[in-house]
Amino acid sequence: MPDGSLDPTFNGGGAGTLTDGGDVNDIELLPDGRILIAGTFAQYNGVQRRGVARLLANGELDMSFVPPGSSLYNFNDLEVLPDGRILLVGGGVGTGLIRCLGPDGALIALLYPGGYASNTVESVAVGTDGQIVVGGSFIHIAGVGRNRIARLFGGDVTPSILVAAKVHLGGAFDADAGLMHDTLRAAALVPPSEPYTALPYAFAGGGGELTVPAVLATTGNNAIVDWVVVELRAAGDPTSVLASRSALVQRDGDVVDLNGISAVYFNLPPGNYHVAIRHRNHLGVMSATPLALSSAPTVIDFTGPATPTWGTDACQNVNGTMVLWPGDANFDGEVKYTGANNDRDVVLQAVGGSTPNNIVTGYWGADVNLDGQVKYTGSNNDR
Repeated sequence: MPDGSLDPTFNGGGAGTLTDGGDVNDIELLPDGRILIAGTFAQYNGVQRRGVARLLANGELDMSFVPPGSSLYNFNDLEVLPDGRILLVGGGVGTGLIRCLGPDGALIALLYPGGYASNTVESVAVGTDGQIVVGGSFIHIAGVGRNRIARLFGGDVTPSILVAAKVHLGGAFDADAGLMHDTLRAAALVPPSEPYTALPYAFAGGGGELTVPAVLATTGNNAIVDWVVVELRAAGDPTSVLASRSALVQRDGDVVDLNGISAVYFNLPPGNYHVAIRHRNHLGVMSATPLALSSAPTVIDFTGPATPTWGTDACQNVNGTMVLWPGDANFDGEVKYTGANNDRDVVLQAVGGSTPNNIVTGYWGADVNLDGQVKYTGSNNDR
């Protein structure tokens, strides 16, 4: 509290929170209010989190951050890199650890051969040039003599890509405001977990992404509209999806990672890739040519008429703003009114088939204008 007294609303204190006599050795506050902790614990509030965990702003465990299990979980220090990656150092007598995790907790690398120093690594710092400095009780790292302090090259060991895309969904776009509406979010209909696995969509390395209530509570231009899929495709074969994962799109069109702020992270080496954005009831869009992507966020604005896109009329021009074509209610990459696998029947089935004047509410693929209702006739209908 402001006067230094204990905050009774924070879930992080109290007996039994950490198990195995574990300690918290380092804490990092993230820009979105969440908290990273590192130490010698094995569990947090009964859930396995071996040495590292991410907490919500109120101290509850962030279940969307799942670090790898390990018998070696004594961490002394952590550092968050600008692209969201996390460096952890620690270990014990005879074993020093240097680990790199992705923003979701997945293990990216055991830094340097085996990831070990000869003894405990106590601290880590990262310079503006991307180099990593570690200190501790070691006398060598990967067999090379380094007495208690060493500098490591970080830029070429844990490659990553950040994509800062912008896209507008035609069904939710308000041409007068120049923004999408966030009716689904305001009605608490945007799910905390990605919907694409259930459609089904075959992810390439992603899937199962989760966000937290604080992100979905954001209002204004950065309010969340819905989930999208970001794909990175091969430069020489744009039909080949090399990586895909779910992300969130804001009212102003920014496609952001699960924290509702950052550019979208991929654990792929920097290089040239086609970038594609897909949505559950809109036709997707892809860059016409491969883009040079790296750990510095690469901006691609699909809302601008001058942005080259794959194919003919990939987006709809609404008063000078490009938006994704709505109406793909069955997520098959086509918009059809009649015939096999058409999108009209999906709307009819949602409202009861033989009762086209009926209205249903909820998070539906047939809700192509993202207003939380499926209607076949009348104003704001989905047909």
